[in-house]
Amino acid sequence: MNHRIKFRLFHGFAYGAMLFSTIGLLGCSGQNQRPKVVPVAGSVKLNGVVVPDAAVTFMAVGSSPRNPLGTTDAAGNFKLTSYDTDDGAVPGDYIVIIVPGLAADGKKPEERTPQDMINLGPGGTFEDQASIPAKYGDKKTSGLKRSVVDGDINEFNFDLTE
Repeated sequence: MNHRIKFRLFHGFAYGAMLFSTIGLLGCSGQNQRPKVVPVAGSVKLNGVVVPDAAVTFMAVGSSPRNPLGTTDAAGNFKLTSYDTDDGAVPGDYIVIIVPGLAADGKKPEERTPQDMINLGPGGTFEDQASIPAKYGDKKTSGLKRSVVDGDINEFNFDLTE
């Protein structure tokens, strides 16, 4: 082989390796661009009684890339999800809304599609399962505010009243 062919082969391999490396870096960069999240958990009760299958959504005050949410289990406990299951929330201030019955569809919050949310309808439930007062499902009237702080234990227990 002459030097010219060797140079072209080397140049072609080098160019290909550089192209694949760049694509690989771009493909991985999305996760590195995520803001830091911290674990957030808590519980929901209504008049002292645990509320299962309620959706708890933290609506960011100001700008935030996500509004983390969670669903209460049979004991009324929840963990928030922003990007990955139970990862938590970005530190900051939030207005909290709580609506009944969102788990009736059998899906985790992060599995819901926009069509699932349209099917939810204006009443806030897939089925008429719970009697959480409607004021807690509206960020203007919920009255529930919390601050998620990095380095703190972010456990928020909500005891709602009718």
